[in-house]
Amino acid sequence: MNKLELTGMLKKIAPILAEFDPTGLIYLDPKGTWMRNPQTRRDRISNELWFRIWEAKQTKEDEEQLRSMIHPFIRDEDSWEVTNRIFGRILNHKTTKSDELLIIIEVLYHFIGYDADKWNAEVYVADWDSGGKAWRARCLEKAEEFVCDVKRVLRSHLKTEIFFNTIQLLRMDKECLFNRVSSIIAQEEKVRNQMDNLLANFRRTKEENPVHDVICEQISPVMKQLTAVPECLTRPCLELLTNPDIDVSSGLQYEASAFLGELKDIRSTSTILSYLETCDPGHSNIICNLIYALGNLQQKGALNHLVHVLEGPDSIHVQLGEGSSGYDQPLLSEKQEAIWALGKLGPSAIEALPALVKWSLSADREMRISLAWAMGTIGHGQKKRYKGIDASIVATLMQLLTANDSEIFEETAVALRKLDLPNFLHTLYLHNFTTTTLLSIKPSRTGLYELSETLLHLVSIKKPVVMAVTGDSGTGKTYFCESIVNGFGGLQENEILYLQRDHPAHMRILNRILGIWWLKGHVDQIYYQNYPVAENEDNPDEFFDDFIEGHAHAKLIILDGWRDEPYFHQIVQTFYKKGYLDVLVKFRTTFSTRRINLEEREGLLESVKTRLSFVERPVIEETRFYREGAVLIYNLDNSISSRLSRGEIREVFQRQKVDTWGDQIRIGRFEKDTKPLRIHAQTLSERWENISVENQAISRAEVSPFSPQEATFSRIANENIEEEPHLLQVIKLDDLSVNRIAFYTQGQIACCGYDGSVGVLTGFNDRVFYYLAHERPAEHLVVVGGDICSLDSEGELKITAFQTNTITRIKKHGTPVCSAVLYRDGQILTGHRDGTLRVWNIPGHQVKVLRCYESPVNAMAVDRHGRIYWVGGDGELYVWAPGDEKAKVLLGQEAPMSTIGLFPDGRVVMATGMAGKPERGRHISCAEISIVDVENRACQTFRVSDAGAVKTLNVYFDGRIILGLTSSTPFGSKGNLVVVDCRPPSPQYKILGGQRFEIRDCLTMGPRIITCGSESELEHTLRIWGTENYVKREHDKLALMSESMEKPHYYRTLF
Repeated sequence: MNKLELTGMLKKIAPILAEFDPTGLIYLDPKGTWMRNPQTRRDRISNELWFRIWEAKQTKEDEEQLRSMIHPFIRDEDSWEVTNRIFGRILNHKTTKSDELLIIIEVLYHFIGYDADKWNAEVYVADWDSGGKAWRARCLEKAEEFVCDVKRVLRSHLKTEIFFNTIQLLRMDKECLFNRVSSIIAQEEKVRNQMDNLLANFRRTKEENPVHDVICEQISPVMKQLTAVPECLTRPCLELLTNPDIDVSSGLQYEASAFLGELKDIRSTSTILSYLETCDPGHSNIICNLIYALGNLQQKGALNHLVHVLEGPDSIHVQLGEGSSGYDQPLLSEKQEAIWALGKLGPSAIEALPALVKWSLSADREMRISLAWAMGTIGHGQKKRYKGIDASIVATLMQLLTANDSEIFEETAVALRKLDLPNFLHTLYLHNFTTTTLLSIKPSRTGLYELSETLLHLVSIKKPVVMAVTGDSGTGKTYFCESIVNGFGGLQENEILYLQRDHPAHMRILNRILGIWWLKGHVDQIYYQNYPVAENEDNPDEFFDDFIEGHAHAKLIILDGWRDEPYFHQIVQTFYKKGYLDVLVKFRTTFSTRRINLEEREGLLESVKTRLSFVERPVIEETRFYREGAVLIYNLDNSISSRLSRGEIREVFQRQKVDTWGDQIRIGRFEKDTKPLRIHAQTLSERWENISVENQAISRAEVSPFSPQEATFSRIANENIEEEPHLLQVIKLDDLSVNRIAFYTQGQIACCGYDGSVGVLTGFNDRVFYYLAHERPAEHLVVVGGDICSLDSEGELKITAFQTNTITRIKKHGTPVCSAVLYRDGQILTGHRDGTLRVWNIPGHQVKVLRCYESPVNAMAVDRHGRIYWVGGDGELYVWAPGDEKAKVLLGQEAPMSTIGLFPDGRVVMATGMAGKPERGRHISCAEISIVDVENRACQTFRVSDAGAVKTLNVYFDGRIILGLTSSTPFGSKGNLVVVDCRPPSPQYKILGGQRFEIRDCLTMGPRIITCGSESELEHTLRIWGTENYVKREHDKLALMSESMEKPHYYRTLF
């Protein structure tokens, strides 16, 4: 037989393959007819072989594969003669010239069976596994029996050698069809053997777990890497699903349906659809698994069934038994899975749009989230295939945009971006505050570039750098970490320590950091079994110190995990409290991205749904390391449309690109025109004052809804850089008279006003959402989570929640409020004119009243341990720790103090607000600042010349002090924004400029200082400041993007 005949034989395969149905279990019988539901090993091999041939044809690799599979049988006349003899004698078939291809295929089936037996005969079996040894012996016996039959038929040593050579040629390429099919059949036979034995036992014992264990063993990640096992489970799972002899209560059908979703083998399509036609609709979990499997198979043949599910009843009545009234079982889960499955069909699901659009009005949020994703995916595929989008898709997405739910909005916004309609969102008036936060989050493809520069900058100046990578389960944390853990930008693999919360070896370290006492009180015992230290010998603090010392070589420590309150949040918090946490990366994604990621990772629908419930608590905005400013926070959108691939991540992190990056992430140095500080040292005297604590109930709060107003503010760029080199922009609000500001979240600032307003400014499209919450001027502002607590001039407390559009009014308690700060655990601390302090626990309806000394509480601060520091008009500093019966009082200051702050090392800084006014017979001509070490009563005092009274004080994380003052001269010609650096060897201060009349508040965001104050008694503004280099660089960027609407959405959050 020559080459031409081989080519001709290959052509005969095409018409046979044309009739092959890849969506079912079909095989070619000995007469060349397609049949369904293979029962024998020969038929299963036929199904597997033809499916792999069809699969190769889809990638146009079939011709080469078929050549390597057929050629060994016809390479010469002797080979063909051997093939014919085996076919005719062993298989009891007669040879005719017209069925040469069928002869080769039939012999090939049996060679594959022989090779599979050889695989199983040579597999490793543990010494203790007698059952495995017996199975291996039977496989060896079958293989040897086949060889004996071949030798008996061929009757020639030379012909037998040709037989073995044919086998070797078929095996030559490790990736060839022969080897792949042989390995799958070998593993399937092994699975079938164990399942048959266990099913026989199951019928006697009614225990389904062993069968489940067999499948789990095959599907495990280890086995996935070592063998081609997953493919071998398709036929066994389908048989298990449809076996009428197994009661559904055993759970075996559920396990089979679950694995079919992960296998993604399109041959299961027909069987699944047939099973769903007759399946009891009460078997909800099985049906959900099978709908999920249909979605993963992405076969248009499933379309009608999925539409039928959506259009079917919303519930069914389940009868428990005779005499029982039963119950109504909702079918929402099935419908949600049907929407997901239709979304995976892409443009093939266009016919289902009428059934889909009805769900835009559903009361179930997950249904609407799923619908938004499905509409975006179907529309994207339709546009790509047909160059247009169905109007019902856009209309449905517009309907979903109006939902007052952040996740629905986020999913819808991403869907519109898929349809190339992103800027459309920026022109909508949505009346929804949450949308601004979501639309302004920086995509990870941009944020990771900045993160790479930050890490390489930090590594160059300190050791170790600690980075926590957090986010809900499925947001891509570990994918990112694994992309850089082998080294980047000059960092070697052995200089990076990677701790992943779910890694068993890493958990042993993390458990020791928390300690056995914490674990016992908060974590399930399964997660800390075999704890290596006895309770009485465990010392978490000592272990942490030893851990840091033992990894002194590490330049970068990466903590990877989702922050749950009992476990990983405590790990991150421990590193923070001990001063080691430098960077926190918070990955967030749309719900659809999380689910798609988890489907790829977990496979099983049950595991996917379980992991979707792993959501971070507390939310990042409520943590101290977010609000205190010492940690660099990267809050990044890592959704599919925004993320980088592994290769792109490695490229971004390859090298440092900006030498001066440090000036772009923190407030840089002010080196020009600084003035020296003269520091006076003294030791303060002390006394102790009794303090009483009284718990009172808060009268019932009044909660009412409100509709926020929305306005825009204007940015005025500083066009006189030479005159004011540190000023970037002036922000004017025509609709609000801003009095105070506070950090709300990245890119957003909370504010309250003289007009009683409470609001949030966002850089996204330069908008402000506000509400006139008070009838009198609002004078104090505290942000608790996502809520804004404000107090007016008479002390009335209101809590404004823009996330839910509700306002809570708390009845007035005590005398007017002089100061307010955030206390621990989300409580509010207020200081009053009569000298009392109040700790407000709003959710618990309790207020704790502290009475110590009858002097107005001008300013307060709270440290990480809950200790309260406050100052008043008498110049004395009070310190009280929870649980103590006395407060420590440090005295010796001559001037009354108006503001107070805390250094990272625990020292207290205070400043006077009485410059230019006589006090106790002494005229104070400039601002006076004192730094006090409470423990040893050491006090350092200095004065800032040519500056007025201090109105606000901000201690930067590196120890610098930012002061906002009332101008000491008319029109503030000297400036009232001062940065003080009192660290040795050259204590100094720098006057940057300021509002013309006064500065009432200042806060820091990245490399920026933002001040709130007045240009006159009636004009109130915000100003954005920075170092000279930063201002010049940002000014040049803004000049290139003069039209706000043309800027990237994440760049609009300048502050």
